[in-house]
Amino acid sequence: MPTHAPLLTRLLLIVVILAATGCPQSEQSTSATTSTSASTSTPATADPLPTDYRSHMAFSVDLLDPSTGLPMPANMETLEPTLLREVQRITSEPTLRQVLNKPDVQSTAWFKQFESNLDDAAQALSESIAARHVPGTPLIRVYALRSLETETPEDAQIILQAISDEYLRLKDLAINASINEQLTAAQRARDQAEEAVASSAAQLKRHLLNNPVSSSNIERSRLNALETEALQQQLRHAEARREAAITKILEIQQQTNGFLGYVVKQEYPPQKAR
Repeated sequence: MPTHAPLLTRLLLIVVILAATGCPQSEQSTSATTSTSASTSTPATADPLPTDYRSHMAFSVDLLDPSTGLPMPANMETLEPTLLREVQRITSEPTLRQVLNKPDVQSTAWFKQFESNLDDAAQALSESIAARHVPGTPLIRVYALRSLETETPEDAQIILQAISDEYLRLKDLAINASINEQLTAAQRARDQAEEAVASSAAQLKRHLLNNPVSSSNIERSRLNALETEALQQQLRHAEARREAAITKILEIQQQTNGFLGYVVKQEYPPQKAR
């Protein structure tokens, strides 16, 4: 019997450690159902999910099929780099700084304690917000930690919603800037192709006018035919470039959130922790 005591002690120690490091119940169930995929796809450096929080919200990220623009089935190995990048964007300084300029945030008791000192408020906010990718899922959860609490319970949810609004706005701005850049390049290519078409057509017309078909000089007629074919081919190439540029413009104009290859939506609004 005494020989079993060390084994029993070790088992009890493992149970205590698991109980102390467990995540919220909802996340435990999620992780349990996806343990197989998470074990092969979650980076070893992923931050642990926080447990000391009072409010939270979530975003879901879908990769888009480039041929249809529709969401594809989640492939965590492909999706995780995007999830981790968006986690950083949500809690980035530009996002949080803009949040502090929102009237509904400035009206909270939490913000008023800083007496309009944006630097102190920004520092405190960055220490009071945590965003994490939930392992094995396409979800990003954003948490308001205990340090964001005030005597007004709604403050944390107001601030979380402001973060959501600002994050999605800045993401849309980045997408629009990328779209505009691509659209400008495609329009420039179309204009250059239009000029090439006009120039090639004019060259061909001048050549035909200055070199009428003649049966008296066979060699000259052969050279004229070769030059005519070369000019016609040049014109066809210019027209093909123009059509490709126009097609590219139409493709870009049809793109919205899927321009970057993925779409983010708020899965559920801020809510209190259970």
